[in-house]
Amino acid sequence: MALFRWREGMRVGVSRIDADHQHLIVLLNRLHYLSLAGADAVARATVIDSLVACAEAHLQVEQAMMAKSGAIGLDRQRRAHQAFFERLVHYRTRHRERPERFDVGAFYDFIADWLLMHVMRDHTKLKAHFTA
Repeated sequence: MALFRWREGMRVGVSRIDADHQHLIVLLNRLHYLSLAGADAVARATVIDSLVACAEAHLQVEQAMMAKSGAIGLDRQRRAHQAFFERLVHYRTRHRERPERFDVGAFYDFIADWLLMHVMRDHTKLKAHFTA
């Protein structure tokens, strides 16, 4: 697990969206540090819960912005968001049920990969709608 870093090329140009992405990265890296420090399940659960809550709020805001701007592909994006969120909640549930067996690295990679693809692929296509 390497630290995930914000890059200016990830900027969408909408302060709320950019702030959400940056906050998700902060939380993801906090989980990384907790893992390195051997933190207990309660500390990890707090960060995982924050990641889930932040992601849920972000996805709702993003979908509302897409609907308001008339962005093409809203239904597809909603389905993609739903699939991501269900998997995110599944990871949280696995942590709650068996924290000692939870693979922090796999969870970190899942979030980091999604975030990078979400920003670089999905938001690149939507940038014009968000900043119009």
